[in-house]
Parts: sequence; structure tokens; C-alpha cells
Amino acid sequence: MYLTTIIFIAFALTQSPQAPTDAAAIAFAKTAIVRDMDATLPRVTIEAWLRELLGAQIEMKWEVNDCGEQTGSPADRGRDFPLCAEVNIALAGNRKLGVLLMVGSKKLGLNPDRPQFRFGYVMGPGPNDLKFIDKIGELPKQIGK
Repeated sequence: MYLTTIIFIAFALTQSPQAPTDAAAIAFAKTAIVRDMDATLPRVTIEAWLRELLGAQIEMKWEVNDCGEQTGSPADRGRDFPLCAEVNIALAGNRKLGVLLMVGSKKLGLNPDRPQFRFGYVMGPGPNDLKFIDKIGELPKQIGK
């Protein structure tokens, strides 16, 4: 019993304190309804919409980040950075799609409202090939669908 307790405590101490927050942010983002972000889109979750657009077998890699806002400068000190759930998807032609949904802020946590489309991008195949997407409804056009 004593050894089990020590192992459990050691395991708990090695876990990132952000893991539950990241998991909650990603789960919240996955439930975002694309019509809430663009009235021309269907009333389905972002995950379902992306699978319909790109194929049911696509691999989605989710992560949580600061929406690309931190610069590392002293001006960042003390700021409450936005909290984004980003999904990355490999596209044909050695390209990559990224979609960032703002789900809250670092200090305040998850926003009680629905996730907001922050921006998207298509990168590749060349090192200087980068297109930003300002409206989620533009995504199909930007990826050639």
C-alpha cells in the first residue's frame, strides 16, 4: 500500500498541470458549430465539417496555444493571452491546414460563450507558401475544395 501511494504521488507530480485545461479546451473547440461562425455553413461541429470536407479518415492533431500572440518581449509580461485550440491536418500535395479557435484566455480560462474562429492557414508545399484565412467560410476555396 505504501509503495503504491508513493508511485501514485510521483506519477501525479510528473503530470503537466495544464493537461486538464488543454483537454477541456480541445473538447470545447471540437463542439463548435461552424454555422455560428459563418451563416453560410451547415449546422454541424467543426470536427464533422472538416471530415465532410476533407474525408472521414483525415487525421486531426489538436493542440492548445496562445493564438500566436506571444512575442517574447517585455511587453508580454503580465498580459492575459488568448487561449486557442488549434487543429492541424495534412493535406494532399505536401500542404498543411491549420485552424485556430479561440476558446478563452490563459488567466480567465474557458470562455462561457461558444468558440470563435480566430484564423486559419494553408502552408506549403514550398517554404514560403503560406495563405492566411480570415473567415472560416473561405476555407474550402483556400484548400481547393
